[in-house]
Amino acid sequence: MNFFARPRTLFLFTLLFLLVGSQPLLAQRLGKEWYTDRQNGFRLRYPDGWLAVPVKELDTFSGRIGQFEGPDMATRIGNQSYSSNPGLYIYKFTADDTAVTRDEEEGTGGLRGRIEKDNKRTDISEVIPRQFRAQNFEADKPVYDKDFKSKKRVEGNRRSWKVFTGQFDALLDTYTFSLDDYDIVLLMYCPEEHFKKFGKLFGQVAKTFELIEREKSLEITDASDYDQLFAFHLSEVERTPGWRLLETPSKRYLIKTSSENDKFLKEVIRRLESARDLFEREFPPAKPIEHISVVRVCSSLEEFHKYGGTGGGVAGWFSPLTTELVIVDFKNYDRNLTYGVMVHEGFHQYCHFLFDESEAHRWFDEGHGDYYAAFEFRGKKAIPKAKMKGEDRLTGIREQIRTGTYMPIGQHIRADHPTWQSRGVPSYQQSWSIVYFLRQGMDGRVPRKLWRPEYGDVIPNYMQTLHEGYLKAYDKLLSEEDAKDREEAADRIGGLIGNLIRRPKVDEKTKQEIWDAAIEASWGMVDMEEFTENWSEYVLKHVRN
Repeated sequence: MNFFARPRTLFLFTLLFLLVGSQPLLAQRLGKEWYTDRQNGFRLRYPDGWLAVPVKELDTFSGRIGQFEGPDMATRIGNQSYSSNPGLYIYKFTADDTAVTRDEEEGTGGLRGRIEKDNKRTDISEVIPRQFRAQNFEADKPVYDKDFKSKKRVEGNRRSWKVFTGQFDALLDTYTFSLDDYDIVLLMYCPEEHFKKFGKLFGQVAKTFELIEREKSLEITDASDYDQLFAFHLSEVERTPGWRLLETPSKRYLIKTSSENDKFLKEVIRRLESARDLFEREFPPAKPIEHISVVRVCSSLEEFHKYGGTGGGVAGWFSPLTTELVIVDFKNYDRNLTYGVMVHEGFHQYCHFLFDESEAHRWFDEGHGDYYAAFEFRGKKAIPKAKMKGEDRLTGIREQIRTGTYMPIGQHIRADHPTWQSRGVPSYQQSWSIVYFLRQGMDGRVPRKLWRPEYGDVIPNYMQTLHEGYLKAYDKLLSEEDAKDREEAADRIGGLIGNLIRRPKVDEKTKQEIWDAAIEASWGMVDMEEFTENWSEYVLKHVRN
C-alpha cells in the first residue's frame, strides 16, 4: 500500500528530547579524519567532532552528496534566542546534457526533438534560495568573491553571501572546484553571530581538498541482482564516516547503520526476519517479493532527526517513494520502542510491495502496524500481545470507551487520512483495538457470545477488494505499450524518479470509489451497533496481555 512517510506520535517526546541534550560549544578545530569520495575522486578533512549525516535520496536531486552538522548553538536576536547548527554541505554539479530545443528552420514552430549538449553546470547560487530559506538572497552580490587554491594546488573560487533565514542573519561560505566534467562545491553555513568562531575553520577544510583516483560509479535498476545491489549500497554507505552495511541471513534486507553495538544489531536483524516470516504467513504474496528492502538504523536521536529532518514525536518512518525504513536506537529510553516501531513500519514496507503500492484506510494499515508491533518473537514462535512494550495502546482505548470519546466505528473505518491523523494517538489506539479484536476472533480467541461469522470476513474481503480495485485502475491507466515504456524509463533512470515513473497515480475520485467498494465488501454485512457493543465489551473485559 502506498503509505506516505509519516511520524508515529509518542506520549514521551519531551522526555526523548531531554535525553538528546545539547553539545557545549568547544574550541573548533580541523579533524584528522578524511571524508573520502572515491566515485567522484576527491577527499577532504572535516571539522573535529562534527556529525557525519547520510544524505537522503530526496536531497541528492539538488546535487548534495555529503553533509556534516556542527554543535548546537544559541543565536540571540533582541530578547529572542534561536537554536541552530553550523553545517558543511558538499555538492556535485554536472552539465545538463539532454536539452530539447525548438527547430525554428522548419517554420512550423513544432518540436523536432533534437538533442543538444548544454554545457552549463548548475551554480551553487541556484540552490541556496531553496535549501537555506534565504529571503534576501542576491546571487550577483556576494560579500566575497576571489580565486582560491587548496594545499594540493586544486584551483577553485570562493564566494560568500550574507542572507536572512527568517530568524537571523547567516553567512554562506562556498568553495567551488571546477573539474573537467563536474564541479564540486563546499558550502559552509553559519549564523553571522558565530562566524568568527568558524570562518577560519571553514577555510582550513577547503585547504585540505585534494583529488584522488576515481573508481567507477555504480548504478542499479530493478533488474540488478543482489550482489550489484550490495555493491551499490556499500559504496553509498562508505561515503559517510561512521556508517556500515550489514547483510541479513535471508538476504531480504540490507541494514545501513552507524551503531557499533553488535548485540543490539543482531537482535534487530532477528526480529526483523521473524516479523517478515510472520507477515508472509498471514499475508502470503501472490508471487515472490524480490525487492531487497533497506533499513537504516541510526545510533542516536540527534542523528535520526538530522537525517530525516524530523522533530520531537517521531520514532521511525517508512517512505514509499524511496522504500527505505528508518529507525533509531532508543538505548537511553527503551529499546523495546525501537523494536516495536521497526515491526510497525516494517509492515508498511512489506505491504507496499505485497499490494502493488495500493493505498488503504488508516484503520487497516496503522491498526495492523501496531498489532504486529506488540508481538513477541521467541525462537520460531510469534506470540500476539495486547500491550506494546514502550508504547501501550490498550490503556488509552479503554479510557476512550469508558468516557465515550472514541470515534463511531462507522466513521472511523471510513475516515480519510487527514481526518484520521487529526485525532493523533487516539486514532492509533482505536485502529489497533479494532484489528486486535478481528484478528483474535479469526484465531478463535474471542468469546463466542461476542463473535459473529461475518466479522471473520472483514479483513480478507477488505484486502481482496482493495487490491483488485487498484489493479483494475492501474490497467485502465496503462496500456500495454505505455506500461512497457514506463518500465524501461524507470529502469534507466532508477531511484526515486524511477519509482514515480513506474506507477501512475490513481486520482482521488477513483481512490474513493475503490475505498467505498472495499468497505462495502468487508463491513457491509456487519451490524455496526452490535459490533460496537461486542468490541467495547471485549476490549474492556476480555483482553489480557
